[in-house]
Amino acid sequence: MADITVIIPAYNARTTIGRALQSLAAQTCSVGQVLVVDDASTDDTVEAAEQSAPHLALAVLPLAENGGPATARQRGIDATTSEFIGFLDADDEWHP
Repeated sequence: MADITVIIPAYNARTTIGRALQSLAAQTCSVGQVLVVDDASTDDTVEAAEQSAPHLALAVLPLAENGGPATARQRGIDATTSEFIGFLDADDEWHP
């Protein structure tokens, strides 16, 4: 089985992050780790992510200030040692 990490940059994604994470759980190929990079959200994005994905290997990486999606993706890349990386936006979904 391949070692896969999915990186999700998230900024004020409280209303969409749950569906994104649920789409990962529905994949036919298992995902090893999910890194939600909180881009200094001012809502409860982190809590929504943690509640939506108790069955995923989820880690939240906070950013001190908003840097945009490219900065958040790079933070996730820097934090992983996986062989493969996938990107999923917090307001998007993957089909199984």
